[in-house]
Amino acid sequence: MSGRLRAVPALCVLALTALPGGARPSSPPPPPAAWSLCAPCHGETGAGDGPAVDLLWPRPRDLHRASLKFGADPASLRRTLRRGLPGTAMPAFDGLPDETVAALVGYITAGRSPSAAPAPVDPGRPPADAPAESQPSESQLAESRSADALWQARCAACHGPDGAGDGPLAKGLTDHDGRPADLYDLRRAPLKGGATLDDLLRTLAHGRPGTAMAPVADPAERRALAAWVLDRRDPDPRPRWRMPPPGIAAQARDRHWAVRPLPDPGPRPAGPPLATAPSACAVCHPHQHQTWSQSRHAAAAGPGLLGQYHGADPAFIGRCNACHAPAAHQQADREALARGVTCAGCHLRAHRKLGPPGPSSVRIPAPGMAVEPTPRFARSDFCMPCHNLPLDVAVAGRPLLDTWREWAASPYLPAGVQCQHCHMPDGAHRVPGAHDAEMVRRAVRLEVERPTVADGRIEQWARVYNVGAGHHFPTTATPRAVLRIRQLGPDGPLPATAESWAIGRTVHHDGERWIEEADTRIPAGERRARRYHRPLDPAAERIEVSLHLFPDWFYARFYRARLAAELSPAARVDFEAALADAERSVILVDYVRLPISGARPPPSRRRPL
Repeated sequence: MSGRLRAVPALCVLALTALPGGARPSSPPPPPAAWSLCAPCHGETGAGDGPAVDLLWPRPRDLHRASLKFGADPASLRRTLRRGLPGTAMPAFDGLPDETVAALVGYITAGRSPSAAPAPVDPGRPPADAPAESQPSESQLAESRSADALWQARCAACHGPDGAGDGPLAKGLTDHDGRPADLYDLRRAPLKGGATLDDLLRTLAHGRPGTAMAPVADPAERRALAAWVLDRRDPDPRPRWRMPPPGIAAQARDRHWAVRPLPDPGPRPAGPPLATAPSACAVCHPHQHQTWSQSRHAAAAGPGLLGQYHGADPAFIGRCNACHAPAAHQQADREALARGVTCAGCHLRAHRKLGPPGPSSVRIPAPGMAVEPTPRFARSDFCMPCHNLPLDVAVAGRPLLDTWREWAASPYLPAGVQCQHCHMPDGAHRVPGAHDAEMVRRAVRLEVERPTVADGRIEQWARVYNVGAGHHFPTTATPRAVLRIRQLGPDGPLPATAESWAIGRTVHHDGERWIEEADTRIPAGERRARRYHRPLDPAAERIEVSLHLFPDWFYARFYRARLAAELSPAARVDFEAALADAERSVILVDYVRLPISGARPPPSRRRPL
């Protein structure tokens, strides 16, 4: 990341400070290159209208006009960028070079409306970059109990008598946009402004501009209230994203994908007609067409989907086609429908051809063939509309398809690693994913310890690391990974010794709604450890640890269930083809075989070809 962003100059800061008399420019300067990290949420200009707003809570602020809770001065903005806002989608950009942070701060500051500046704060407020104060002592924590009366008088009406965010006034509070206020459970939730003593003192001194929380002027009261909160904090709150309160309407800010099905371009006023068939695009884009034809995008409307369309409700078909075959001309043409996600689906809007910034790959630079460079094509939020379901269909607090939010909550966003870096390297359109064995093997690592034997039982530890997927492994509820440990005899596996663990999200539909049974997936950068502890079979010589991925695990079960029911001949043909494809998709990710006894030579380990 640093290599990609290190060259961003701090020109915005220099331009702002060079203005005479502290005047502000009539329009903000162009955004720095690193703004691509901010635009999906805060919008192309920082107005809080990015395409991801409907997937986030709390929603991003309008950086031009809204009061900023943690300060709008350069020092406060630097601190927010470096530390992030725990418990929200705002990550800590602690790895960005100083000059890149300065460019972002300068761009935000240059675009701020003077009327958005927060009111003056008590002069006793600690500055944003003040050194951290010491943590409270035991005596200070004990004194916090005597501060309970102060808490009940000043804070309990909103935050509740125990700090759970359930005070009598809480439900009536709103933010700067008139939406329900975002009150935390101060005991357990990650705190956006930080949870150290210094953080809490800063929060109390500054208040929360744009909210009902006013500054606390008395330093002694600030210290007593901060100690009161610390005394009740969970020592290790888990960062987590939250769902919006009921009744919060979607804002529909995604303009590129706003209309489905995508209208066909129709005749052009001038110039050659714009073709929508992928074969026509191949004339000028042979490499892209060749790699696309091998992709899951080209197979997005395969037999498993088409089998469900026989006799289906048109509204159901339309919802599926919105992502699997989004162009208008595909809706009534089965041949066009079977092409799945085509070139036109992403690159054609009305009579405009859109594509990522950079050198054009068109062989013939003729009139009417120009491509409009569109920065979003190089960002993960371009993939978001079809790789993240809306929050209003969440199951157990998360949509069944939540890939973009998983990425946004991972270390990959602040590192500047987009979906395209892994799935479309060098602009290739094959878009490998869970069905690609090489991609899967780069994403996870299996580590095992040598087995130990005691009292007639064998113990084996295995760990699976998500080292390369920028989202959960696996993402969505349709794939499943299986970690299996079993003992081997001279003639092969000893079946009674096998034990398996599922890695995935298990859901079922009860006829009315989806229900989550378990979620054992591995977030980006994390691991899962499993212990095998069973009686040692007298014939056992070695132990085997294997990891398989079943990309179509859910679908295979679904197809079998449909084939067991009464179907039309055409639907049966589709489901039989889909089941055959699903059963062929299994990937052996890795396995290890270790001796149980004897001289204990080095383990035999082979990566599958």
